[in-house]
Amino acid sequence: MTYDEFIKKHNGVAVNYDGAAGKQCVDLATACFVPKKGDVAIWSGTLNGGWGHIAICTGEGNTSYFYSYDQNWSGKACTKVKHTYDHIAGFLRPKKQSKISAKVLDKTGYKQGNKTNGVLALKELLLLAKAVKLHNVGMDKNGTYGKGTAKAVNTLLKKWGYYENGIAGVNFIKKLSDEITKKIK
Repeated sequence: MTYDEFIKKHNGVAVNYDGAAGKQCVDLATACFVPKKGDVAIWSGTLNGGWGHIAICTGEGNTSYFYSYDQNWSGKACTKVKHTYDHIAGFLRPKKQSKISAKVLDKTGYKQGNKTNGVLALKELLLLAKAVKLHNVGMDKNGTYGKGTAKAVNTLLKKWGYYENGIAGVNFIKKLSDEITKKIK
């Protein structure tokens, strides 16, 4: 349910979801919530002697339990833990979900600071990509991978649905070549 759908459904309506203690604010937190990967779980001070707890959710679980990575859960180092929803105060969801679950196109390759003939060839492809309107980022025509090159690479990675890590490796170069070819055919 989106925010707008929630407001449309519940604005001006009193809900008593669990039938206990009358119509309370917690009744709007329905039993259909399952935290997503990257959500931060927050336990109230009713847990752990008043200190509460926080952890990073894995996205696994259902309305009865969920998994998260916790540090200092039962005195342990960071480890994956299965939890119920007891003592949960709520969850925070990171704004940029694309950073949580985005695919990485290349882990190795050309990156900012590199100065090679290969970078020059990459930049020639990026300039050609600009000419066929795949992006609109300007850059110098030299063999240095600088801020402009990183911006062009990240612009294309984002456009293609990948994590913007600024790395132009074999997969990036092949995809860029394929995209340019599509444009000129």
